[in-house]
Parts: sequence; C-alpha cells; structure tokens
Amino acid sequence: MKEVEFAIIGSGIAGCSIAYFLKKYTKDILIIDKNVEICGGASKAAGAFLSPLLGKKNDFKTLVSDALSFSTDFYINNFPQFIINNGVLRIPKNEHDAQKFDTYEHDFEYEKKDNGAFFPIGSLVFSQQMAQAMCADVKSLLEYEVTNLEIIDNFWFINNEIKAKNVILATGAKINLVDEAYLKIRPVWGQRIIVKSNLEVQHNYHKSCSISPNIEGLISIGATHHRFVYEKQTSQEDSDKLIELANEILPIGNPEIVDAFGGARSASEDYFPILGKIINSKATLKEFAYIIHGTKVPNERFIRYQNLFIINGVGGRGFVLAPYLADMLCRSIFGELTLNQKIATDRFFLREVRK
Repeated sequence: MKEVEFAIIGSGIAGCSIAYFLKKYTKDILIIDKNVEICGGASKAAGAFLSPLLGKKNDFKTLVSDALSFSTDFYINNFPQFIINNGVLRIPKNEHDAQKFDTYEHDFEYEKKDNGAFFPIGSLVFSQQMAQAMCADVKSLLEYEVTNLEIIDNFWFINNEIKAKNVILATGAKINLVDEAYLKIRPVWGQRIIVKSNLEVQHNYHKSCSISPNIEGLISIGATHHRFVYEKQTSQEDSDKLIELANEILPIGNPEIVDAFGGARSASEDYFPILGKIINSKATLKEFAYIIHGTKVPNERFIRYQNLFIINGVGGRGFVLAPYLADMLCRSIFGELTLNQKIATDRFFLREVRK
C-alpha cells in the first residue's frame, strides 16, 4: 500500500497551488486526479485572465485585490514564461456601467482609454502550462478516480489503496468525498475557444467576454456561463455566442475556430472561497446540540476531521485566488496563520445547522 504524508485530490490550479506551497514544508506529497494529465479539467479550460474586480469597496473585492497582487507577483517571479503581463482594457457594457465606474474605489492604477479603462496589472496566464510547472517535481497519480475516503487509526485511506496522514480536497465542482451537507458548490459550466486571426491585439480586453492578445496568429476568447451545470459538451452554439460577444469589442469577424475547451468552475453560495480544516458536523452537534438554537460556541471548539482540509469555491477567478489561498492554507496547516472566517469552512456549517 502506498503511504504519503499529504495526498491532494484534484490537480486543477487549486491542487497545483497547494502542492507548490506545501513543498516548503515537506516533499512527501502525492497529487491524485481522474484525468489523464495534470490540470486536465476545468482549469485547463480556463481563460486564466487576471483582471481587477470593479465595484465599491467590500470584503470580497478586498480579497480579490489582495489575491491579484499576490498571484501576479508570484507568477511573474517564479514562472515568467507562462504569463503575459500586458494589461487589460475594461470596457463598460453600457452607459450605466460607464457612469458607475467613476463611483468605484479602484485598488489598482489605470488610465481612461478607448471608451474604457486600461489596467496595467491585467495579465494572461497559460493555464495548463502554469499549473503543470507549479507541481512538476511532485509525485502524481493520474487516471485514478477516488470513490472512497475513510479514516482508520489516524490515517486516511483512499480507495483502500493509499494511506495518507493528511488529505486536501481540491476537487472543484464535484465534492462528494465527505458526507457534509454544508459543503455546497454551485457549478458554472463555461466554454473557451481559440481562433485564428490576423488582427493585431496587444493586450487583454474584457466586456461581456474576455479576449487575449494575438499570440502567433491565435486569440483566446472566453467564457460562456451556464449556472448549475456540471457537465456539458462544447458546442457550436457557445462558440457562436463567444464570437458574437467578441465582435462587440473588436472586429474579429467570423474566424476559424482552432479549439474549444469546457469545464465547470466551482462557485460557493456566497462567492467567497471555501478553505481550511473540515468540520465534522455530526460530532460537533452531538457535543454542542444547542448551536442549532443560536447559542454561540467558539469556533476553535468545533470538532473537525483529523488532518482533512479543503481548498475550493474559487469560481471564475481560480488563477487569481488559488496561489494566494494555497499559501494561506499551508501556513494555517502548520500553525503559522489563523484563517479569516470570511473564507473558512465554519460559516457554511453555522448557516446549515441554524436553518
């Protein structure tokens, strides 16, 4: 039986990010994924456009802005060959959006340009290449679907074949390995296309879709949004929609489609990520039954599964959020950081039991 210190289930950008930061603490890591390659699912389909979140100041906007700063620096400093930091032109959808722009508090420098606002921090990440580079020296087990996860004598057993001291769930839109009703994911299936074009595009654009720079005659356009859909085939209908939206930004015409990718992003009910050690709701309610009536119990007293963690709910901003969250999760696992309750699992547990 294979035995490891850390097993990461899921090799999308969240799983690869946690693997990268775990390497600071241990080399005994195994990434497990049902796909034939690292980052072969929704993260491969991602456009991986890094762009500021526009809007009035709130906790979620602060999280995204902090993550954008952290992750952009991380990519540029460690894997510059897989990121193009050439800015993004954000174009308002209509006059109302244009008027709202001036009321927002902007966290990044910008300049008004071409009926929009140009943010130099905007970037494009080569999604699969980046994720694979982040965990290139980590052991992996691919084409392996996890169907059973149970703890016996302080160790986690995966399909009764792998023994792990710690397990991190980075499974994206499908999290069915632990029987916890409060862990809910809202899938948003999206399609991205690659088209041939002679159009000179120097930076990213974003309006109702995102357009990448022209790289050797190819442009990436993404992505469609199908809420609450786990599985869907890429389609000509979605491709046509993306080309229609792209033409509202730039005159790309009716280009030849070279490739199409699809996958389900994993969004939480409140759009914040889900991070940290997983609470055992049955054991906690048995110990503190009065929680359901609103009586407060300090979060540190909640009973949690031993050495079982999660990083999920990054939605359509996976390549912005994942490195930032993974760094925090690693530091929390090793006692160097206490996670903010806005992103920890606790908030969903409390909402579920007090319904």
